Amino acid sequence: MLTVEGGTRHDGTRWFIRVSPWDHSEEKQLQAVTAVLAVMKMPSGVLVIRNARGWDLPGGHLEPRESPMEALKRESMEEAGLAVTVAVPIACLETDREPERTTYMLVYKVHGELHPHTPNSEVFERAFMPVAQFLKHYVAGSKELMKTLLEI
Repeated sequence: MLTVEGGTRHDGTRWFIRVSPWDHSEEKQLQAVTAVLAVMKMPSGVLVIRNARGWDLPGGHLEPRESPMEALKRESMEEAGLAVTVAVPIACLETDREPERTTYMLVYKVHGELHPHTPNSEVFERAFMPVAQFLKHYVAGSKELMKTLLEI
């Protein structure tokens, strides 16, 4: 298990991110999933998107009454034009970012069919980028954490 310091809350206390394997039997975890992330690796690199924060993996937050798999499919299509056909959970990111409860982000290794991508106000670009190049440009979070997720 890897623990990465996440940041500082407005009250000065620290929050963390802990990476662990996903435990399908933990119903409590499933109910606390707030976001999903898609990792699609090809010989040419990893599928990435460029948004206002910079280069990142496709993913996002669940909408009300949406399952993690539904969110993964929706976000992958909206952000990267990826119709997910296979999705395997590879990691669970646990965070205490919300002081009142522990929340989780599920990270999936995915395969699917790429559809044309039209740049929009949220996602400017989609690309397959070599992992080392992506990590060099990644600024949305911990490079150590991202490197770990891409090695799983």
